[in-house]
Amino acid sequence: MRGLTPFVFGGKNDMKKNILAVLLGCLLAVILVEVIFQALPVSDATSTMDVNDANPYMRFAPNRSLDISIGKFFEIRSRKKTNSWGFFDDKDFRRGTGKEKLVVIGDSYVEALQVKNAEAIHGRLSVALDSQYDVYGIGSSGSPLSQYLAYAKFARAEFDPSVFVFVVVANDYDESLLRYKQSPGYHYYDDNFQLERVDYRAGLLKTLLRFSATARYFAINLRPYSFIGGARQGGSSAFVANVPATVDEVRVSWSKRAVDRFMSDLKVIVGDRPVFFVVDGLREYIYRDGSDLQEKKSYAYVMNQYFIQQSEASRFFAIDLHPIFRDDYLRNGEKFEFETNAHWNARGHELAAQAVRLALSQRGLLGAR
Repeated sequence: MRGLTPFVFGGKNDMKKNILAVLLGCLLAVILVEVIFQALPVSDATSTMDVNDANPYMRFAPNRSLDISIGKFFEIRSRKKTNSWGFFDDKDFRRGTGKEKLVVIGDSYVEALQVKNAEAIHGRLSVALDSQYDVYGIGSSGSPLSQYLAYAKFARAEFDPSVFVFVVVANDYDESLLRYKQSPGYHYYDDNFQLERVDYRAGLLKTLLRFSATARYFAINLRPYSFIGGARQGGSSAFVANVPATVDEVRVSWSKRAVDRFMSDLKVIVGDRPVFFVVDGLREYIYRDGSDLQEKKSYAYVMNQYFIQQSEASRFFAIDLHPIFRDDYLRNGEKFEFETNAHWNARGHELAAQAVRLALSQRGLLGAR
Protein backbone atom coordinates (compact mmCIF):
# COMPACT_ATOMS: atom_id res chain seq x y z
CA MET A 1 0.00 0.00 0.00
CA ARG A 2 3.05 2.20 0.26
CA GLY A 3 2.83 3.43 -3.35
CA LEU A 4 -0.86 4.48 -3.22
CA THR A 5 -1.86 8.17 -2.99
CA PRO A 6 -4.94 8.94 -0.88
CA PHE A 7 -7.95 10.43 -2.76
CA VAL A 8 -8.77 14.04 -1.71
CA PHE A 9 -12.16 15.58 -2.49
CA GLY A 10 -10.74 19.09 -2.74
CA GLY A 11 -8.16 21.20 -1.12
CA LYS A 12 -8.45 24.41 0.82
CA ASN A 13 -7.91 26.48 -2.27
CA ASP A 14 -10.87 24.84 -4.00
CA MET A 15 -13.07 25.45 -0.96
CA LYS A 16 -12.10 29.13 -0.91
CA LYS A 17 -12.87 29.40 -4.61
CA ASN A 18 -16.31 27.85 -4.05
CA ILE A 19 -17.08 30.22 -1.20
CA LEU A 20 -15.94 33.20 -3.25
CA ALA A 21 -18.06 32.02 -6.18
CA VAL A 22 -21.14 31.79 -3.93
CA LEU A 23 -20.50 35.22 -2.41
CA LEU A 24 -19.94 36.72 -5.85
CA GLY A 25 -23.15 35.12 -7.09
CA CYS A 26 -25.07 36.57 -4.13
CA LEU A 27 -23.54 39.99 -4.71
CA LEU A 28 -24.48 39.92 -8.38
CA ALA A 29 -28.02 38.85 -7.46
CA VAL A 30 -28.33 41.73 -4.99
CA ILE A 31 -27.03 44.16 -7.59
CA LEU A 32 -29.46 42.81 -10.17
CA VAL A 33 -32.42 43.14 -7.80
CA GLU A 34 -31.34 46.68 -6.93
CA VAL A 35 -31.08 47.60 -10.61
CA ILE A 36 -34.63 46.29 -11.17
CA PHE A 37 -36.05 48.26 -8.24
CA GLN A 38 -34.15 51.36 -9.32
CA ALA A 39 -36.00 51.13 -12.64
CA LEU A 40 -39.37 50.89 -10.89
CA PRO A 41 -41.24 53.91 -9.42
CA VAL A 42 -40.23 53.02 -5.85
CA SER A 43 -40.97 55.79 -3.39
CA ASP A 44 -38.22 58.14 -2.33
CA ALA A 45 -37.53 58.30 1.40
CA THR A 46 -38.90 61.37 3.15
CA SER A 47 -35.67 61.46 5.19
CA THR A 48 -36.89 62.43 8.62
CA MET A 49 -34.40 64.67 10.38
CA ASP A 50 -33.06 63.79 13.81
CA VAL A 51 -35.12 65.23 16.65
CA ASN A 52 -33.13 66.53 19.59
CA ASP A 53 -32.30 69.73 21.47
CA ALA A 54 -30.83 71.30 18.33
CA ASN A 55 -33.87 70.36 16.22
CA PRO A 56 -36.77 69.84 18.63
CA TYR A 57 -39.59 69.44 16.08
CA MET A 58 -40.27 66.56 13.70
CA ARG A 59 -39.59 67.61 10.10
CA PHE A 60 -37.86 66.37 6.97
CA ALA A 61 -34.72 67.04 4.98
CA PRO A 62 -35.29 70.49 3.43
CA ASN A 63 -35.33 71.63 -0.19
CA ARG A 64 -35.92 68.25 -1.78
CA SER A 65 -38.08 67.09 -4.67
CA LEU A 66 -39.43 63.58 -4.15
CA ASP A 67 -41.27 60.98 -6.18
CA ILE A 68 -43.68 59.32 -3.79
CA SER A 69 -45.42 56.03 -4.47
CA ILE A 70 -47.67 54.01 -2.18
CA GLY A 71 -48.65 50.37 -2.49
CA LYS A 72 -46.92 47.22 -3.68
CA PHE A 73 -48.00 47.97 -7.24
CA PHE A 74 -47.36 51.74 -6.88
CA GLU A 75 -51.10 52.40 -6.99
CA ILE A 76 -50.76 55.97 -5.66
CA ARG A 77 -48.08 58.27 -7.03
CA SER A 78 -47.31 61.92 -6.46
CA ARG A 79 -44.54 64.45 -6.90
CA LYS A 80 -43.71 66.22 -3.64
CA LYS A 81 -41.39 68.96 -2.43
CA THR A 82 -40.07 69.99 0.96
CA ASN A 83 -39.41 73.65 1.60
CA SER A 84 -36.50 75.30 3.37
CA TRP A 85 -38.01 74.45 6.77
CA GLY A 86 -38.39 70.76 5.93
CA PHE A 87 -42.18 70.60 5.54
CA PHE A 88 -44.23 69.49 2.53
CA ASP A 89 -45.18 72.89 1.19
CA ASP A 90 -44.27 74.50 -2.13
CA LYS A 91 -43.94 77.83 -0.34
CA ASP A 92 -40.95 78.71 1.82
CA PHE A 93 -42.00 80.04 5.22
CA ARG A 94 -40.88 83.61 5.88
CA ARG A 95 -41.24 85.74 8.95
CA GLY A 96 -41.91 89.09 7.33
CA THR A 97 -43.92 89.19 4.09
CA GLY A 98 -46.41 91.97 4.69
CA LYS A 99 -49.27 89.48 4.82
CA GLU A 100 -50.99 87.84 7.74
CA LYS A 101 -50.05 84.21 8.33
CA LEU A 102 -52.42 81.25 8.50
CA VAL A 103 -50.90 77.92 9.52
CA VAL A 104 -52.44 74.52 8.85
CA ILE A 105 -51.15 71.98 11.37
CA GLY A 106 -51.75 68.24 11.32
CA ASP A 107 -50.46 64.75 10.72
CA SER A 108 -50.35 62.72 7.51
CA TYR A 109 -53.43 64.58 6.26
CA VAL A 110 -51.34 67.77 6.10
CA GLU A 111 -48.14 66.01 5.09
CA ALA A 112 -50.41 64.58 2.37
CA LEU A 113 -47.95 62.32 0.55
CA GLN A 114 -50.80 60.97 -1.57
CA VAL A 115 -51.35 64.22 -3.48
CA LYS A 116 -49.29 67.12 -4.79
CA ASN A 117 -48.64 69.92 -2.31
CA ALA A 118 -50.87 72.19 -4.38
CA GLU A 119 -53.75 69.70 -4.06
CA ALA A 120 -53.47 69.37 -0.27
CA ILE A 121 -55.68 71.42 2.04
CA HIS A 122 -52.96 73.99 2.75
CA GLY A 123 -52.00 74.25 -0.93
CA ARG A 124 -55.60 74.93 -1.92
CA LEU A 125 -56.02 77.49 0.84
CA SER A 126 -52.77 79.16 -0.21
CA VAL A 127 -54.28 79.87 -3.63
CA ALA A 128 -57.76 80.76 -2.38
CA LEU A 129 -56.55 83.14 0.35
CA ASP A 130 -53.50 84.54 -1.42
CA SER A 131 -54.71 88.15 -1.38
CA GLN A 132 -54.78 88.22 2.42
CA TYR A 133 -52.84 85.31 3.95
CA ASP A 134 -49.61 83.44 3.54
CA VAL A 135 -50.74 79.87 4.24
CA TYR A 136 -48.15 77.50 5.71
CA GLY A 137 -48.65 73.73 6.03
CA ILE A 138 -46.92 72.10 9.01
CA GLY A 139 -47.49 68.38 9.41
CA SER A 140 -45.90 64.96 9.75
CA SER A 141 -47.35 61.48 9.63
CA GLY A 142 -48.06 60.04 13.07
CA SER A 143 -48.50 63.36 14.85
CA PRO A 144 -51.23 63.45 17.54
CA LEU A 145 -52.74 66.42 19.41
CA SER A 146 -49.70 66.68 21.66
CA GLN A 147 -47.46 67.12 18.61
CA TYR A 148 -49.86 69.70 17.19
CA LEU A 149 -49.31 71.65 20.38
CA ALA A 150 -45.54 71.56 19.83
CA TYR A 151 -46.01 72.66 16.21
CA ALA A 152 -48.28 75.51 17.34
CA LYS A 153 -45.59 76.67 19.74
CA PHE A 154 -43.03 76.50 16.93
CA ALA A 155 -45.26 78.43 14.51
CA ARG A 156 -46.11 81.11 17.07
CA ALA A 157 -42.44 81.69 17.86
CA GLU A 158 -41.22 81.69 14.25
CA PHE A 159 -44.06 83.22 12.22
CA ASP A 160 -46.62 84.69 14.66
CA PRO A 161 -49.68 83.49 12.71
CA SER A 162 -52.95 85.40 12.80
CA VAL A 163 -55.01 82.21 12.36
CA PHE A 164 -54.41 78.59 13.35
CA VAL A 165 -56.09 75.66 11.57
CA PHE A 166 -55.70 72.08 12.81
CA VAL A 167 -56.74 68.91 10.99
CA VAL A 168 -57.96 66.39 13.58
CA VAL A 169 -58.50 62.66 13.01
CA ALA A 170 -59.75 59.92 15.31
CA ASN A 171 -56.37 58.52 16.37
CA ASP A 172 -55.15 61.90 17.60
CA TYR A 173 -56.69 61.55 21.04
CA ASP A 174 -55.28 58.48 22.78
CA GLU A 175 -52.03 58.63 20.78
CA SER A 176 -51.26 61.94 22.50
CA LEU A 177 -50.41 59.95 25.62
CA LEU A 178 -47.11 58.23 26.36
CA ARG A 179 -49.03 55.37 27.93
CA TYR A 180 -50.44 54.51 24.49
CA LYS A 181 -47.72 55.60 22.07
CA GLN A 182 -43.99 56.32 22.25
CA SER A 183 -42.78 56.69 18.66
CA PRO A 184 -39.46 58.56 18.50
CA GLY A 185 -39.53 62.10 17.18
CA TYR A 186 -42.82 63.26 18.67
CA HIS A 187 -44.12 65.07 21.73
CA TYR A 188 -46.51 63.29 24.11
CA TYR A 189 -48.30 63.87 27.40
CA ASP A 190 -47.08 61.80 30.32
CA ASP A 191 -49.52 60.62 32.99
CA ASN A 192 -49.23 64.01 34.71
CA PHE A 193 -50.03 65.74 31.40
CA GLN A 194 -46.62 67.27 31.05
CA LEU A 195 -45.39 67.47 27.47
CA GLU A 196 -42.37 65.26 26.78
CA ARG A 197 -40.34 64.85 23.62
CA VAL A 198 -39.09 61.44 22.53
CA ASP A 199 -35.90 62.07 20.58
CA TYR A 200 -35.17 60.41 17.25
CA ARG A 201 -31.93 59.48 15.53
CA ALA A 202 -31.86 57.78 12.15
CA GLY A 203 -28.57 55.95 12.64
CA LEU A 204 -25.97 55.14 10.01
CA LEU A 205 -27.61 51.94 8.68
CA LYS A 206 -31.02 53.53 8.19
CA THR A 207 -29.44 56.56 6.54
CA LEU A 208 -27.56 54.31 4.11
CA LEU A 209 -30.61 52.15 3.37
CA ARG A 210 -32.50 55.25 2.22
CA PHE A 211 -30.31 55.14 -0.91
CA SER A 212 -31.40 51.57 -1.75
CA ALA A 213 -34.53 51.25 -3.89
CA THR A 214 -34.93 47.64 -2.73
CA ALA A 215 -34.86 48.63 0.92
CA ARG A 216 -37.27 51.51 0.31
CA TYR A 217 -39.70 49.23 -1.51
CA PHE A 218 -39.96 46.85 1.44
CA ALA A 219 -39.97 49.63 4.04
CA ILE A 220 -42.28 52.10 2.29
CA ASN A 221 -44.26 50.60 -0.57
CA LEU A 222 -45.12 47.43 1.33
CA ARG A 223 -46.06 49.36 4.45
CA PRO A 224 -49.58 48.21 5.44
CA TYR A 225 -51.47 51.46 4.89
CA SER A 226 -55.00 50.81 6.04
CA PHE A 227 -57.98 51.81 3.99
CA ILE A 228 -61.72 52.17 4.34
CA GLY A 229 -63.46 48.81 4.12
CA GLY A 230 -60.18 47.10 3.32
CA ALA A 231 -57.41 45.07 4.91
CA ARG A 232 -57.24 46.89 8.23
CA GLN A 233 -60.96 46.63 8.76
CA GLY A 234 -61.14 43.17 7.29
CA GLY A 235 -64.49 43.99 5.71
CA SER A 236 -66.05 44.28 9.16
CA SER A 237 -66.93 47.08 11.56
CA ALA A 238 -64.02 46.29 13.90
CA PHE A 239 -62.35 49.55 12.90
CA VAL A 240 -63.83 52.99 12.34
CA ALA A 241 -61.73 55.89 11.06
CA ASN A 242 -58.62 53.70 11.34
CA VAL A 243 -59.07 53.09 15.09
CA PRO A 244 -60.81 50.24 16.93
CA ALA A 245 -64.55 50.81 16.92
CA THR A 246 -64.79 50.07 20.63
CA VAL A 247 -62.23 50.58 23.37
CA ASP A 248 -62.36 50.28 27.13
CA GLU A 249 -63.68 53.11 29.28
CA VAL A 250 -60.23 53.71 30.77
CA ARG A 251 -58.84 54.57 27.35
CA VAL A 252 -61.80 56.84 26.64
CA SER A 253 -61.31 58.59 29.99
CA TRP A 254 -57.61 59.20 29.34
CA SER A 255 -58.40 60.38 25.80
CA LYS A 256 -60.87 62.95 27.11
CA ARG A 257 -58.37 64.18 29.66
CA ALA A 258 -55.81 64.59 26.86
CA VAL A 259 -58.32 66.68 24.90
CA ASP A 260 -59.01 68.86 27.94
CA ARG A 261 -55.33 69.49 28.56
CA PHE A 262 -54.68 70.15 24.88
CA MET A 263 -57.39 72.84 24.80
CA SER A 264 -56.02 74.45 27.94
CA ASP A 265 -52.40 74.41 26.74
CA LEU A 266 -53.33 75.66 23.28
CA LYS A 267 -55.06 78.71 24.71
CA VAL A 268 -51.81 79.74 26.36
CA ILE A 269 -49.93 79.48 23.05
CA VAL A 270 -52.38 81.17 20.69
CA GLY A 271 -53.77 83.85 23.01
CA ASP A 272 -56.72 85.59 21.39
CA ARG A 273 -55.96 84.38 17.86
CA PRO A 274 -58.76 82.42 16.18
CA VAL A 275 -58.38 78.65 16.02
CA PHE A 276 -60.24 76.31 13.67
CA PHE A 277 -60.36 72.53 14.00
CA VAL A 278 -61.15 70.51 10.87
CA VAL A 279 -62.53 67.23 12.25
CA ASP A 280 -62.52 64.35 9.76
CA GLY A 281 -65.80 62.64 8.95
CA LEU A 282 -66.51 59.00 9.75
CA ARG A 283 -66.55 57.92 6.16
CA GLU A 284 -67.43 54.26 6.77
CA TYR A 285 -70.84 55.36 8.05
CA ILE A 286 -71.31 57.87 5.26
CA TYR A 287 -70.85 55.16 2.65
CA ARG A 288 -73.30 52.93 4.49
CA ASP A 289 -75.89 55.68 4.08
CA GLY A 290 -76.16 56.16 7.82
CA SER A 291 -77.81 52.79 8.34
CA ASP A 292 -75.27 51.47 10.85
CA LEU A 293 -76.80 51.80 14.32
CA GLN A 294 -73.38 51.35 15.93
CA GLU A 295 -72.14 54.73 14.71
CA LYS A 296 -72.84 56.64 17.91
CA LYS A 297 -71.30 53.88 20.01
CA SER A 298 -67.94 53.94 18.26
CA TYR A 299 -64.84 55.39 19.90
CA ALA A 300 -64.27 57.70 16.92
CA TYR A 301 -67.77 59.17 17.13
CA VAL A 302 -67.69 59.59 20.90
CA MET A 303 -64.29 61.27 20.86
CA ASN A 304 -65.01 63.45 17.84
CA GLN A 305 -68.16 64.76 19.47
CA TYR A 306 -66.38 65.34 22.77
CA PHE A 307 -63.58 67.17 20.97
CA ILE A 308 -66.05 69.42 19.12
CA GLN A 309 -67.90 70.22 22.36
CA GLN A 310 -64.71 71.06 24.22
CA SER A 311 -63.39 73.21 21.38
CA GLU A 312 -66.56 75.28 21.41
CA ALA A 313 -66.40 75.55 25.20
CA SER A 314 -62.86 76.89 24.77
CA ARG A 315 -64.12 79.48 22.26
CA PHE A 316 -62.42 77.76 19.36
CA PHE A 317 -64.22 76.88 16.13
CA ALA A 318 -64.90 73.30 15.05
CA ILE A 319 -65.60 72.32 11.45
CA ASP A 320 -67.23 68.88 11.45
CA LEU A 321 -66.56 67.34 8.04
CA HIS A 322 -68.99 64.47 8.66
CA PRO A 323 -72.15 66.27 7.45
CA ILE A 324 -70.17 68.03 4.72
CA PHE A 325 -68.80 64.75 3.37
CA ARG A 326 -72.16 63.01 3.81
CA ASP A 327 -74.12 65.63 1.85
CA ASP A 328 -71.54 65.71 -0.93
CA TYR A 329 -71.48 61.92 -1.17
CA LEU A 330 -75.26 61.73 -1.40
CA ARG A 331 -75.19 64.25 -4.25
CA ASN A 332 -72.20 62.98 -6.21
CA GLY A 333 -71.43 59.45 -5.05
CA GLU A 334 -67.67 60.18 -4.99
CA LYS A 335 -65.58 58.87 -2.12
CA PHE A 336 -63.03 61.02 -0.34
CA GLU A 337 -60.11 58.63 -0.09
CA PHE A 338 -58.21 56.28 -2.33
CA GLU A 339 -59.35 52.75 -3.02
CA THR A 340 -56.31 51.34 -1.21
CA ASN A 341 -55.57 54.14 1.24
CA ALA A 342 -57.69 55.92 3.84
CA HIS A 343 -56.12 59.35 3.39
CA TRP A 344 -58.04 62.05 1.59
CA ASN A 345 -57.82 62.14 -2.15
CA ALA A 346 -57.93 65.43 -4.06
CA ARG A 347 -61.70 65.63 -3.54
CA GLY A 348 -61.38 65.23 0.21
CA HIS A 349 -58.75 67.96 0.42
CA GLU A 350 -60.85 70.24 -1.79
CA LEU A 351 -63.94 69.96 0.41
CA ALA A 352 -61.91 70.45 3.58
CA ALA A 353 -60.33 73.61 2.15
CA GLN A 354 -63.73 74.92 1.07
CA ALA A 355 -65.08 74.34 4.57
CA VAL A 356 -62.21 76.31 6.12
CA ARG A 357 -62.66 79.18 3.72
CA LEU A 358 -66.40 79.32 4.47
CA ALA A 359 -65.75 79.28 8.22
CA LEU A 360 -63.23 82.12 7.88
CA SER A 361 -65.72 84.15 5.86
CA GLN A 362 -68.55 83.55 8.33
CA ARG A 363 -66.41 84.92 11.14
CA GLY A 364 -65.29 88.00 9.29
CA LEU A 365 -61.71 86.86 8.76
CA LEU A 366 -61.67 87.31 5.00
CA GLY A 367 -61.35 90.75 3.49
CA ALA A 368 -63.30 91.87 0.44
CA ARG A 369 -62.04 90.19 -2.71
